[in-house]
Amino acid sequence: MARSRCSSVNFSDHDGTPDCKDECPGDAGKTASGVCGCGTADNDADHDGILDCNDACPGDATKSGAGTCGCGTPDSDTDSDGTLDCQDACATDPGKTAAGVCGCGISDADGDTDGVADCVDACPLDHSKILPGACGCGTSDVDADADGTPDCRDACAADRAKVEPGACGCGFADVDSDGDGVLDCNDACPADGHKADEGACGYGDGDGVPDCQDRCPGDAGKTDPGACGCGRSDADTDGDGSSDCDDACAQDPGKTTPGACGCGISDRDSDGDGTPDCQDGCAQDAHKASPGVCGCGAVDTDGDHDGTSDCHDACSADAAKIQPGACGCGVSDRDGDGDGAPDCLDGCPGDAAKVVAGVCGCGVADADGDHDGTLDCNDGCSSSTGVFRTSGAVGGNGVWTSVSNGVRVVSVSVVASAPSNPAVVYAGLANGGTFRTTDGGATWSTAGTSESVTFSCRLKTEN
Repeated sequence: MARSRCSSVNFSDHDGTPDCKDECPGDAGKTASGVCGCGTADNDADHDGILDCNDACPGDATKSGAGTCGCGTPDSDTDSDGTLDCQDACATDPGKTAAGVCGCGISDADGDTDGVADCVDACPLDHSKILPGACGCGTSDVDADADGTPDCRDACAADRAKVEPGACGCGFADVDSDGDGVLDCNDACPADGHKADEGACGYGDGDGVPDCQDRCPGDAGKTDPGACGCGRSDADTDGDGSSDCDDACAQDPGKTTPGACGCGISDRDSDGDGTPDCQDGCAQDAHKASPGVCGCGAVDTDGDHDGTSDCHDACSADAAKIQPGACGCGVSDRDGDGDGAPDCLDGCPGDAAKVVAGVCGCGVADADGDHDGTLDCNDGCSSSTGVFRTSGAVGGNGVWTSVSNGVRVVSVSVVASAPSNPAVVYAGLANGGTFRTTDGGATWSTAGTSESVTFSCRLKTEN
């Protein structure tokens, strides 16, 4: 049925345009549905040329989609390293995306491959040291004779009793056993306080060597002090080339001092991290001496500083998430309208009833109240559930009362009143039939086919 000119002029939304000419009779801000539909303003809050209803970032003039970094944060890569600034902890350092050991702008290089970065290695060119120690970088601090003086400062590095050669030289004590003023190393009769020259010195220890020729005249087992001195055996029980008297691990052919691990256990450092294997919980990992949170072979870093190590953090560059969730790392799973669909997947994040704009747009239901195939947002005559009457103003807060007694169907499309008698009202049905009342809706009957009625989509008030 073609729509005729309005029999009355109503202004449901009080916008100055009569309802019969207003495509949005329920929206005071619009007379046409525009781009966003009735009920949704065609605004462009950030002036970026994209209306807010189609702009996923209506408050960000530089973006119309959240992108990787989200609205309000540019998807920029200042250092051109392929990682966006919002995910780059070193946004101005093209060589790093996390501070690492040395911090942004400083390489974590390990020049001597000793497992310690050069920035914290006081000896960056010495694989065996990270501190100068007593002897300085490039020189070992080893103390071969275990006398408490490192070899670099010990002129007698193989003589535990001396750090300088003295009068007798390394390996020989500067002692005067007979107190004759001549050191034993120069005294042919070191046990004879009256002689320093050869001669009949006697055989004090009964070893068959005259005392004047016996450098150990009181030791029947030795005629020379040897490595251990008179009165002590030069035996080498473990056959490692060091006499037992100088060997703190006399039963261990691999060691002469207990070292870090003790006798019988190697001080080997397999991963070169400065911690011997016997004390290293990660003996094959140069960066760790204990498994930590992530275990040996995995760094215990927390790139996004969220309190969860990267090895357990599926979103290691997103401090707000440890799992991708519905929206992925770097994008919040927020559900602003509480409709069960996160904003990143919700085409209407501010409309709890919709997740896609549909025909009518976000904020407006795609309903067809009169089931005529035209949605209410585009249907000027969308009400179709019988005939109702109110004594208040149309569009106001008055109470409506059903006056459908006698109307055998409820699909009423239009109504019209007789100009000569307001109590005579005609109701046009969606199926083409017409009903009439002569008592203001108290009772209805089928209208005759000879009656001429002009229908309108606009309602009449009783007054």
